[in-house]
Amino acid sequence: MATGMGMGMGMVSKPAPKAHVLRVLLPWGLACLSPLASAQVTDDAATPGPKPAVSMVPRVSVTETWTDNVSLSSAKKADQVTEISPGLRVDVNKARLKGFLDYTLTGATYAQSSSPSRTTNALASNMTLEAVDNTFFIDASGSISQQAISAFGTQSTSTSSVNSNSTEVSTYRVSPYVQGSFAGAVNYLGRYSRTVTSGGSSGDVATNDASFGLKGGNGQRYLGWSADVTHQDVSYSAGRSTDNDTAVLGLNYAITPQVNVSVEAGSESNNFTSLDRQTNSLTGFGFSWTPSEVTKLSASARHHAYGDTYQVSFDRRTSRTIWHFSDTKDITQTPNQNGTVSVGTAYDLYYAQFATVVPDPVARAQFVTAFLQSYGIPLGATVGMGFTASSLTMQHRQEASFALLGVRDTITFVATQSESNRFDALTTAVDDFSTATLVRQTGLSVNLAHRLTPDYSLALLLSQVATTGSVSSQSNTLRSVNLSLTGKVGLRSNVTLGFRHSESDSSLIPYSETAVTGTFKLQF
Repeated sequence: MATGMGMGMGMVSKPAPKAHVLRVLLPWGLACLSPLASAQVTDDAATPGPKPAVSMVPRVSVTETWTDNVSLSSAKKADQVTEISPGLRVDVNKARLKGFLDYTLTGATYAQSSSPSRTTNALASNMTLEAVDNTFFIDASGSISQQAISAFGTQSTSTSSVNSNSTEVSTYRVSPYVQGSFAGAVNYLGRYSRTVTSGGSSGDVATNDASFGLKGGNGQRYLGWSADVTHQDVSYSAGRSTDNDTAVLGLNYAITPQVNVSVEAGSESNNFTSLDRQTNSLTGFGFSWTPSEVTKLSASARHHAYGDTYQVSFDRRTSRTIWHFSDTKDITQTPNQNGTVSVGTAYDLYYAQFATVVPDPVARAQFVTAFLQSYGIPLGATVGMGFTASSLTMQHRQEASFALLGVRDTITFVATQSESNRFDALTTAVDDFSTATLVRQTGLSVNLAHRLTPDYSLALLLSQVATTGSVSSQSNTLRSVNLSLTGKVGLRSNVTLGFRHSESDSSLIPYSETAVTGTFKLQF
């Protein structure tokens, strides 16, 4: 549930810093993308000219894993796991349709019969259709990933492990919207979104969001107004349904071209804390400072009858670094939002960090995919823990990240912490909050990537995630080390050799695991 208010007017600054970042990144970025370009399944792919509007890159990889603890238990059992993963990458950059889809189906077999053969899915997709010029659009997105069911259960950094605390969660969203202006003086935006999340012990979650907003001014750039109405209803198959309606009027004032302040007031009606709907007043304020296109500080807060929510964020980019900090307290609705102390996967992490460097979502998706592939980092590699929940949750989350970008070296640092508690006290759903009134998680990860030669690279990932509950017996700390060497063995193929070691100091099932992996990947 967003608490932020759109505001702020940036001053255009010299483009040199951004250009320098691109000069640093493009040499290896283009080198990474060149195998993809050569594999386009279009008639024009092999000839000079414009980039194809639609590109499809099929691929297949085979991974062999030897692990000394396949079931992640105190009593170790070794096994050899074979994974075959066909996949497809589609990028669309047409006049009216832009976006990407990346899907992988993985089949795993266990030589020592530790588990029956099984399949898992991985999906990342985001598309935007411009149905009517500059007026009617449709956004669609989807994701499939493996997530932990309980924050206190067995945690793992590998999907090949036999872990009963892991489940496959899928989320799909479609969002049509209209935008335009009345007589060029008042801008309007109307949007409807339908989001469905399935999987896990929390069952299915369906969310409907509808909003309509107006924005205008007095003919001067420094003063503006807004009027917004929103509706949201959330249905849990394993819990009760909630809904919320708001109506808000706002004013924003640009003190300078770089500094903007805003205030808002209105009402909201919901059944968050009672079986019947209750109507209460709503107030808020916001602030943003954008001294240049590479630096931005923003903050917003709202006062509700049930408590305060807020959001603070700071972003800074230099020629070789990317800095980010955020502090958010708000209500979350879906399982993949609740309790997540990190951005989830390696792809999510770098996609967010490169937002200011490559603003276009399609180009950024290609850029991040090529970056991870070049260093042998799996797109779905877990960089933090999470857990599923079956009701509204109040979450206080802080995140700080830093990336140092070089021609041959990249260092990424991410630190996160969150405190989550059940917000809907009336639900009878069974999840982690049935036994813990508070779930606290802290996460830390450091990723070092070094390009040895134009064709070979080395990557090291160090991570730790600690979880504690309101009961002393509810604790879990997972520490892991992942080292990988990736190199090209052909025009369209590469090999990755990896080593990982994990230790879990769980109050329920402590374990340690060491594994060696080898992956051969071929793009067609």
